[in-house]
Amino acid sequence: MPHRISAILGLVAFAACLMVGAFDAGNGFGTTVWRALLGMGLGIVVGYIIGVMAERMLAEHVEQVKKKKSEIAQDSTGDGR
Repeated sequence: MPHRISAILGLVAFAACLMVGAFDAGNGFGTTVWRALLGMGLGIVVGYIIGVMAERMLAEHVEQVKKKKSEIAQDSTGDGR
């Protein structure tokens, strides 16, 4: 999951930097591409960090749900106290 998120965020950052650099800022081709590549690199790093955090949060949530289900199952099979 972290690899997918980082790839998507990197490509989105690259495209956004290209559009802003070419049309809005009016930069030259070399400057635009260089800044877009830097933006893509930063997007990949930030996306990977976000992906790792999301994966850990999901794993913790799944573990909590499993724990609650096992507690409910133990309570329902208990002696009714």
